[in-house]
Amino acid sequence: MVDDATVMNLLVDYFDGDVDENEIPTSVNCNIVVSKPELTDEDKAELREQAMEQYKEEQLRELRRQNQPKPKANHSAPKAGAEINVEPNLFGEDL
Repeated sequence: MVDDATVMNLLVDYFDGDVDENEIPTSVNCNIVVSKPELTDEDKAELREQAMEQYKEEQLRELRRQNQPKPKANHSAPKAGAEINVEPNLFGEDL
């Protein structure tokens, strides 16, 4: 088994040019194993609590958003279908 430090040293030596081309093997027979750290029951409980708290906050935000008063419509705009009697003016002034 090769530890991380050994692999790092090999890589640094290779990229720095300190390794002779004859020393580099053309193939390596090895197995690579990546292991995940196991969560303890305490870690799982803490993560579950954090997830529940985040869910509660999201639900409260959504309820508050739904309960906010709707903005009132702007009554200065003409209603749909109403005629607008405006003469074009090249100078941007109202007549």
